[in-house]
Amino acid sequence: MPMQPTPPQPHATTRSPRGPSGVHFCRGGLKGGGASIGSGVTAAIIPTALLGGLALSVAGFFALARYPWLPLAVRATVISLVFLVGMTALFRIAARGYRRSMSSLRLPMEMDPDARVNVICWPDQKEHLEPMMPAGDDPGYFEPEACRVWVAQRTSHAALMQDPKFARRFFVAVCVFPVILQIGMQGLVHNYISRSTMLIFIALVAAAIMAPIVWGFLFPKYLRIAPGRLDIVRFGLLGAAPTIETISLRDRPVRLDLRRRELLLGGWHESHPDPDAEPKPEPEPMTEPDSFASATGASGEEEPTSRRRRFNSALWENKINPNLQTYLGSPTQIKALTIIPLWATTSQGTLADAVFRAAVSTAEPGPLPDDRLIG
Repeated sequence: MPMQPTPPQPHATTRSPRGPSGVHFCRGGLKGGGASIGSGVTAAIIPTALLGGLALSVAGFFALARYPWLPLAVRATVISLVFLVGMTALFRIAARGYRRSMSSLRLPMEMDPDARVNVICWPDQKEHLEPMMPAGDDPGYFEPEACRVWVAQRTSHAALMQDPKFARRFFVAVCVFPVILQIGMQGLVHNYISRSTMLIFIALVAAAIMAPIVWGFLFPKYLRIAPGRLDIVRFGLLGAAPTIETISLRDRPVRLDLRRRELLLGGWHESHPDPDAEPKPEPEPMTEPDSFASATGASGEEEPTSRRRRFNSALWENKINPNLQTYLGSPTQIKALTIIPLWATTSQGTLADAVFRAAVSTAEPGPLPDDRLIG
C-alpha cells in the first residue's frame, strides 16, 4: 500500500511577527530610521529646570522678606521644601521615561506596511492590550461604547501647509505675533498702555482659549466605538438631534499611536493606495541620499527635482521630521489622512482600549441607532 504523502509542516520562522488579526506592535519607526522617544526631551530639560528652580527659589526667599513676622528659618524651610518636591517630581518623570525607553528596545523599530493595524506603544502598553486580542476563531465582538470628547477630529499641520493661503497666513502670524507681543510689553513697561487695557487684552486671550471648552458643553461630541467602525456623534445645541459620521476601521491602514494618543487612518507607505493621485511614470533610479555631488548639475547647483528627492529621502529616513506619523506618505496620502485624537477626553485609557478592540475585531457591529448614542 503506497504511503500517503505527509503534508508540509510550517516552519517556525514562517510565523508572522504581526501575530493574530494582522496586528503589529512597534516603536513607530521606519526602515533605516528611528522612532521618536519623548523621554529624551524630559531628560534634556533637567539641567535647565535645576537652574530655573534654583533661581526661583532664591527669588522666592527674598520675596518672603516682605513679611517681617515670618522667621528666617521658616522662609528657608518653605522654599527648600517646594524646591525638593518639584525636583523630585521631575526626576521621577525622567526616570520613568528612561525605563520606558530602555524597555522599548524589546519592540521592533519599524512599522509593517502589510499589517492591518500598527500599534505604536511602549512594552507595558503592549502587555496591557494583548489579552484584548481575539483568539482563534473568536471574531472579537463587544458591545458598542461611547465616550465624550472635546475634539473629535483634527487636520495635521502637514496637510494644512499644502494650502498656499494657509501657509502664507501661518508665516505672517508667526512673524507678526512676537512683534505685537513685544510692543505690548514695552508699552506696558513705559506706561504707553494702561494696565486696564492690558488686562482687557489678557481677558480676551483667556476667552479665546476657553471658547472651545464652552462650545463643547453647548454642542457635545461623542465617539461611538463598535467592532470595525467608529462613529463621530455630534449633537446640536444642548443635546439636540445628532448628526453621525461613520468611519470604517477596515478599509484603510490603521495606526494606533498610544504615545501621542491618536488614531490615524490612511495610507503612509509606497505600497499603499495613493488617493486621487495622477498616474506617474516609472521613477528613475535614485542616487544615494547622502551624496550631494550626484544630485548636482554641471554648474554645481542642485536641481529642484534632486532637492525634492533628497528631502523625501531624508524624511523617509526620519532625519528631519518633527511629527513622524502625520508627515509620512505622499502629499495626497497626507491630505487624505484621518486623525482622531484620543487625548481630548477625561477617559483616555478607556477610549484607547475600546478603539484597539474595534480595530482588531472582525465581528459585525450590528445596527446602531441614529437618534441616540447606544440603543
